[in-house]
Amino acid sequence: MNISVQLNHWQKQAELYKEQGEYAKAVAIYEEAISTQPEMRSHYWNLGLLLLLQGQETDAQSCWLSVMLDGKEYEVEQWTEELVTILENEAQIQYQLGQYDWVWLIRQHIGQLSPKNISNFLYLFEIGFRIDYFSLESLVDLLDKTEICQHLRDNSNYFFPIALIEMLLGHLSTLETDSSEILEFTAIMQNEYNRATSIEDYAQKATILLEQGQFQEAEEIYRLAISTNVRYPKFYLELARLLQYVGKLEEADKYYDRAIDLAPNWAVPHYFKAINIKSAIAHNSQEKMEQWYSNSKIMEYHSCKEQFQFYQDVIQLGVSRGLDYDRKTIADVGCGFGQLLLMLGETYSLQWAKGFDFSMSAVKQAQLLNNFANCEFEQNDIYEGVKQIFDVVFCIEVLEHLLYPKKALDNLLHMISKGGVLIITVPNGRVDTFAGHINFWSPESWDVFICEHVTNCEIETGVMRSDENRYHMNFAIIKKK
Repeated sequence: MNISVQLNHWQKQAELYKEQGEYAKAVAIYEEAISTQPEMRSHYWNLGLLLLLQGQETDAQSCWLSVMLDGKEYEVEQWTEELVTILENEAQIQYQLGQYDWVWLIRQHIGQLSPKNISNFLYLFEIGFRIDYFSLESLVDLLDKTEICQHLRDNSNYFFPIALIEMLLGHLSTLETDSSEILEFTAIMQNEYNRATSIEDYAQKATILLEQGQFQEAEEIYRLAISTNVRYPKFYLELARLLQYVGKLEEADKYYDRAIDLAPNWAVPHYFKAINIKSAIAHNSQEKMEQWYSNSKIMEYHSCKEQFQFYQDVIQLGVSRGLDYDRKTIADVGCGFGQLLLMLGETYSLQWAKGFDFSMSAVKQAQLLNNFANCEFEQNDIYEGVKQIFDVVFCIEVLEHLLYPKKALDNLLHMISKGGVLIITVPNGRVDTFAGHINFWSPESWDVFICEHVTNCEIETGVMRSDENRYHMNFAIIKKK
């Protein structure tokens, strides 16, 4: 078993130990993982969490800080988000298990790492009530210390789950006090509840109209909702998406901008504005690609579990045909953010891996994401080709963006060694409606395109799709004789 596969096995075993409450055994696994792969930050985040769950707060903080101290400012910001996400997931797990003391502890650490996370403070208040942590004096003290009322007044574009607000109002209703701080907090929570129920009502009405194909009526509902909830970014986003769908692209941009202004750290409107495309040719220009890959929020949107699952499925496509990636030279042409090579590098002992992309911004982002040995990235125009030869070449979701896909395919074929394999995927043109694509191949026309332009190779084409139909792709597996 190679090192990366062994680590993957260890991680599953560590998670099993954690679920069983055998934290010491899980700690030992992550300590061994760190000694084997010291560059993997997630090992430190998980080890620190396990130490925290054993009550070793100082050791947990030292574990996390040992990584943070070596980072640049922008890296520390990104790493803090990674750690907060892990802690937030664990807080939710412990809450479902009824382990409220652990939830309280974890959310206190989230508050230290992310002091502007208003949602976390509200959950912290709710848990404090649930575990009878608060006296009236300590509640007033925490309200003052966190300045939560001021934050809520200054950031009215924040919206919270109705269930959380209801629980807080329920707890607050049991207090007999004339404290101005508590009364103000209660009034703000009541206002949030009224606003949340109003928003939910508008959203339900709009959803029904959209399902019925009544786009004009849905547009009117969103405009009315915005007039009464002027600082709610989701309505601006949904109206922008509807305007984009019906072809009002310029107006859609204005509403995407408003959503971004209200919620600058929310990745979704950044992504959808970027795909509000007026011209497929312009969208695929180098200038637009540099803008795309330099936007950290687009990278955040693309780092979702569904995207990583897609890359895992692409990797397994080769495995299911008998392809072994161990000790192979691997290329990813049109590598984007570098997630495919990251997954390969974490699972297999690659001899060498190299990513190529048209965008220098993509290359820089991929270099930041991939820090395993024997992996590098290079800016390259797929029409110019490269001189290196590889055992396995991937070209995933690239050819549909090109005016001259045959020229690109010829260059890809020159990159694979004798006996080497080229794996290509493109969207299924029967279901693909993305305005940024230039080519739309059906499964049949894809097979014709590949077979017409590839010689002296074993060829397999087909369709791959997820169980939930999140994606629907044509593929080609080409092995050079």
